[in-house]
Formats: sequence, structure tokens, C-alpha cells
Amino acid sequence: MLPLLSVRSGDCTTVSTAHRELAEGHLFLLFNEHPASCRATLDIRVPGRRASLLDPVDGRRVRLPRADEATVDLAASRALLLWVEP
Repeated sequence: MLPLLSVRSGDCTTVSTAHRELAEGHLFLLFNEHPASCRATLDIRVPGRRASLLDPVDGRRVRLPRADEATVDLAASRALLLWVEP
């Protein structure tokens, strides 16, 4: 069985993820454990119509063009939230 979220490609070597399924959708915490910023393309394997990236530090929200994949820039030792709406 494939994971609900995985790194397909990019230069991120250590990305930790945590997942919560809520009635309103799926929430993923993405954390770059590496001491340098990196970019990764993610495969998202949960049903959804829309996906957004949320920055917990500044509250910024960026709607993604697709709900089944995302290319994200992860700052060094920082987290982002990926929200997938049903």
C-alpha cells in the first residue's frame, strides 16, 4: 500500500510528515529536518478537490493548482501545513 503523502523528487533529503484526517479534509505537517532549504515534489494520495499550503509562522495561505501533487519550498528546520479539502 502506498503512503498518503510521499516525496516524488527534489533535493529534500529528510522531510518528516504527520497526518490527521478531519471531517473537513486532510491535514499534513511537513517538516524539513535538513539545515538547508530545499524543494520537493509531493504525491498526495487522498481524495480532494482543492489543496493549500499554510505557513504557521506568518499565516500565509497559498492555494495549489492541483490536489494530487504539490511542489513545495521548505525552509531549513521549518514546517509547512498542507491542507486537502474533500
